[in-house]
Amino acid sequence: MQKSVSPRPVPSLRPHFYALLLLGISLSSCQPDKAVVDDTMPPEENRFTTTVLSDPGSLDEPMAFSFLNEEEVLVVERKGGVKAFNVKDRDMRRVGHVAVNTKYTNKEGRSREAEEGLMGVIAHPDYESNNWVFLHYADPDEAKHVLARFDYHDDSLYSETKTIVLEYPTQREECCHTGGGMAFDAAGNLFLTTGNNTVNPPAGTSNLDERPGFKNNDDQRTGGNTNDLRGKILRIHPEDDGSYS
Repeated sequence: MQKSVSPRPVPSLRPHFYALLLLGISLSSCQPDKAVVDDTMPPEENRFTTTVLSDPGSLDEPMAFSFLNEEEVLVVERKGGVKAFNVKDRDMRRVGHVAVNTKYTNKEGRSREAEEGLMGVIAHPDYESNNWVFLHYADPDEAKHVLARFDYHDDSLYSETKTIVLEYPTQREECCHTGGGMAFDAAGNLFLTTGNNTVNPPAGTSNLDERPGFKNNDDQRTGGNTNDLRGKILRIHPEDDGSYS
């Protein structure tokens, strides 16, 4: 005769389920409502802090800068000054100078300050191993803009190492628009912005002027001309021998 066995009672999961449900409701009720973000409004000013890294008198018309590493920054000034800034020590020091043109001289012989000079700087992606920096500037003797490579190390820009990579003619009779911004991509290509080198247009008009004697007012000769390097974003690949492809 077989012995009968009573089944073991199974505990109910219902109380645990309700406890978890109540806990979830309690936690969710404690969470603040998601703030509605208005993309048309600037962020609050109290989200930012300003740190003055150098006194106002330490720079003269700074134009561009480039990080050499996490602590060292190279800064160029329009009149040709090259300075280095140490982020950790907050020390600004002069490390070199490039001879540049800083004037426009019109047909009547009147001279005025130009937008051009020493306009751009960028360190080579392999700067740690080759110590190369590229400067974009207005040649002091001829009406042209120059992209040149220099050696920079030990707090000195070595002028004797200058290698001209690229140059293009400009006009220096009338103001304005020079460019000079540079950036390297991951493939080692260098992007360089060049200004259209054209007179500011009258308000409400374009820079299209085909009248005789007004060529410097006409963007068709520069920005609109694929045979002219002005008014463009140029992409070149600097080679180790100082040329480019």
